[in-house]
Amino acid sequence: MAEFFGDIILVNGKAWPKYEVEPRKYRFRLLNGSDSRFYILKFENGSSYRTFHVIGTDDALLPQAVAKTELLLAPGERYDIVVDFTGMSGQSLVLENWAGDEPFKGFT
Repeated sequence: MAEFFGDIILVNGKAWPKYEVEPRKYRFRLLNGSDSRFYILKFENGSSYRTFHVIGTDDALLPQAVAKTELLLAPGERYDIVVDFTGMSGQSLVLENWAGDEPFKGFT
């Protein structure tokens, strides 16, 4: 069904997953498997957003890492990112989607 925007996002086949991490750097491969939904992803850490580094895209690793606090992910698009959890023992980080439940209208 084209243009369907459900209200539950699955990560590795699970709704609302939680992942315990050690205080070190982790590499994540992100894939937007949605047919219509765009995502604007941010890592929320209390009252601020955690910086992460993009190291690759659909077709290759980047020549150098790019620091970001948000990432636009289109349908079928992939990114490789590194998130540093060093110094975060006992804290939580929430991956949030800031895009709306509607077709992407471009940047404003």
